Amino acid sequence: MKIENYRDRVLEENREIIDAILNNRKNNRPVYIMGLNCITDNILYFLRNKKVRIEGIIDDFSNLKSYQSIPVFPLKSLESNNCIIIISANIRPLTIKKILLKNGFNSIFYFHLYLVEERMLNTVIHCDNNTKDIENNKRKYNTLFRNMADLESKNTLQNITNLRYNFDTKTMGSYSCDVDKQYFDTVVKFENDEVFVDCGGYDGDTTKRFIEKCPDYAKVFFFEPYQEYFDLARRNLGQYRNISYYRKATYDKNASLKFAVSNLASTLDEKGSVTVETCRLDDIIKERVTYIKMDVEGAEYESLMGAKNLIQQYKPKLAICVYHKQEHFWQIPELVLGINDNYQVYLRHYSEGFSETVMYFV
Repeated sequence: MKIENYRDRVLEENREIIDAILNNRKNNRPVYIMGLNCITDNILYFLRNKKVRIEGIIDDFSNLKSYQSIPVFPLKSLESNNCIIIISANIRPLTIKKILLKNGFNSIFYFHLYLVEERMLNTVIHCDNNTKDIENNKRKYNTLFRNMADLESKNTLQNITNLRYNFDTKTMGSYSCDVDKQYFDTVVKFENDEVFVDCGGYDGDTTKRFIEKCPDYAKVFFFEPYQEYFDLARRNLGQYRNISYYRKATYDKNASLKFAVSNLASTLDEKGSVTVETCRLDDIIKERVTYIKMDVEGAEYESLMGAKNLIQQYKPKLAICVYHKQEHFWQIPELVLGINDNYQVYLRHYSEGFSETVMYFV
């Protein structure tokens, strides 16, 4: 595996458009932000500190007419393509860039703009510790690379590392937003009488897809701590049999912890406004399980710690999100293989950006 810092090269590739943005008051070239989401505030903070004038926010799905005194409107409302658009998308940034290019617009990903001030790179979603962790643990990443079970996993690790370390989007051309395949990739083989554990069940979408793929399943354990999502999941899954519901967050201890809810993700956070109950899977489940999925917004490591007995005794298939924290790319395989070394490790990616990277243990 090749780990190389070439952020300066990525910066130079984007230098012309970055300079045009930072000097837009002189060149009178309008600057817009594409996407009104949780990233927008961060971009506005950066641009305002740089004295960049923002003409508007482009969002085809928002009902707002303005945001922080800035006009909000759909792309079709732009009368001229003699402007620069900053893309704030996280899941489909490459697709958006292609659409803009097809319509004659110059655009840049917001994190490329941050290359001129590296402290801002720590504010990129899911990237707060990327540079430091990769630089300090190159040996860990190389060990993980050697232990990957197939070539696709090795290539995925290399490409994702280049994105997360150098913000190089050129490595992401072969990836797409493939939510139907996520957690049910070809590396996961199902049989009759599967027992599924859905950690971070949200509205029940993953459990529903599991049932569609495994209609002869034996049982489902469903965990979702946030009341609104929990109630929605029970309605969405009401027609299905043998589902045990737990309005809890999975963790390495039983406790009451603060929980933060946002449009992008809900996560355990000491500054959160909601209190949730956490639990250890080993304390809840006292029977055979065959498949555990975890998308618990950064608490995957702790949740696996709370499932040591299940992993050791039953060796269930595991689908674990590793993108929330950079160190999880190597910490989680170390943990799982330390509990049960009879696994093969695969890595797959299901977006065009920093999120939806899943590590499978089968």
